[in-house]
Amino acid sequence: MSINNNIFRYTCFCFTAFVTISCKYFQPKQPAEKKGGKVLAKVGNRVLLMEDIQSMLPENITGQDSVLLVEELTMNWVKENLLLEKAQMNISEEELKQFDKLIEDYRKSLLLHAYETKLLNQYLDTLVTDEEIKKYFEENQKEFELKENIVKAYFFQFNKEAPKLDEWEKKFREAKEKDENQIFQYVYQFSIKSHVDTSVWILLNDLKQLMGQDLSDEQFFRKNHVIKTQDSSFVYFAKIFDYKVKESLPPVDFVKDQIKTMILMKRRLHKWQELKTQMYEDAIKNGMVKIYTGKSIE
Repeated sequence: MSINNNIFRYTCFCFTAFVTISCKYFQPKQPAEKKGGKVLAKVGNRVLLMEDIQSMLPENITGQDSVLLVEELTMNWVKENLLLEKAQMNISEEELKQFDKLIEDYRKSLLLHAYETKLLNQYLDTLVTDEEIKKYFEENQKEFELKENIVKAYFFQFNKEAPKLDEWEKKFREAKEKDENQIFQYVYQFSIKSHVDTSVWILLNDLKQLMGQDLSDEQFFRKNHVIKTQDSSFVYFAKIFDYKVKESLPPVDFVKDQIKTMILMKRRLHKWQELKTQMYEDAIKNGMVKIYTGKSIE
């Protein structure tokens, strides 16, 4: 394995491990000799030990790969900690105290978020029924007015040299039920791009972009209408089955995932407030919390 391949293979790992090591050694450590560890590098009174690197090496790494990765991690650690030494020498004590407070506040936020996530994963009901979605939609219709036109449509893109394309186009435009299998067999065999799921609503602007020309929205507002465009290499077809215009209400299915997310967000906020209240009441009852407001503290 070449050196370049080794470095490429472990670049992402080096970065992750390096950040971890840098954070771990932000504060000065006891001399390595007292711990009996093998010293890889020192910067001032900051020390990097082999045991710190060893715990981060992939299990299957051996030989030259291991040497390269240890050297890479060590040099990154040295450069970072040299900068930290210089920074602490040139930043005032007051600024350092502010940094300590920011770090502690961030640590608290991480702990609270982790605990909140753990509790909600345990207690939050994440099942949202179709009835709930429909009810939410009916009660909050103004929130869901369409910002763009949407359509249900077929879309096909073919190379201009596709065989018997004219014959296929005629059958497609006539759209006789007996020709449906032939229509789709041709699509699956010769199309470069296609969209055939007419149960799914799509943004009209996305469809227009696929058609390769600047078409007016009104050209798409006719049901069962076939639209054809072409350029020097390709031919594009669209057939519109249904449409909804901007500022009208969409079908519930179009905003179903959005509504589910909103319901779960409200449910999450309510459940978290409920859990916090319960924790507070339990802590008062078992004496873990005492409130001395308005009383002298002995």
